[in-house]
Amino acid sequence: MIGFMAGIVTLDYYNRTMKDLGSGLKVYAVLPFLISFLSCCTPVAELKPMPAAGAHVTEDLTALAKKGGVQVRAVHVSWPGPFPIERHVTPLKVRLINESGAPLNVQYENISLVNEKGAVYHALPPFKIEGEVSTLTESYAYHPFYEPGFYFDRYYVHYPYSAVYPTIPVAPYNYHFGYPLFRYPWHTVVWRADLPTPDMLAGAIPEGVLDHEGSVAGFLYFEKVNYDDKTVNLKMDLKNAENSETAVSLTLPFKVSRSYFY
Repeated sequence: MIGFMAGIVTLDYYNRTMKDLGSGLKVYAVLPFLISFLSCCTPVAELKPMPAAGAHVTEDLTALAKKGGVQVRAVHVSWPGPFPIERHVTPLKVRLINESGAPLNVQYENISLVNEKGAVYHALPPFKIEGEVSTLTESYAYHPFYEPGFYFDRYYVHYPYSAVYPTIPVAPYNYHFGYPLFRYPWHTVVWRADLPTPDMLAGAIPEGVLDHEGSVAGFLYFEKVNYDDKTVNLKMDLKNAENSETAVSLTLPFKVSRSYFY
């Protein structure tokens, strides 16, 4: 597109040169600004919900799936904060409602976007937590959120997040969180030095336990989806917090199209 526009402007300049040299120079002078403007248009993936077996699209264009007493809603919205995070990650606004009769673990390692070829875009933990099972450590240096920016009801954070969310109850110790040997090694590579931003942290759903008749709503951040993908599926495997067995698996399909971020 840039080369095409540059060719048009340059041709126009030469056509005018013999008639009005001053006018041609004016057109030529605009060319750098035109190229600069077009180069600022960053292509990004736009995710639109698709109807499928077990999944629906609501009137407000939100993806909706229900299974085993669990309901999940998800929508790809423009980030409301000032920093253009869509250039680096793909945010989804998600709401979970649990009426399964059992407490459910919400863990990033069990949430992902998967494209039509099987490529996986991981959910990115906003806080860096790493270590072995017996020596789990908190390796973040963030201020506590006394008034979290996400909605929760009968939701309990897992212990490593207790210092960040002092006003949210901690999940009981008898619940099985199942820490892996090392926590999410991919996220340290994806996050830039200036990400996540404070408003991203405030609105993120932390890992925890969603009790029966509880709900939680906020943002999940994924590795940046390729705008050349045709489709991606949001996959969520929710385990019973009492025995660590998979309680329900939910899939929400999205059509991917190319959009431009200025």
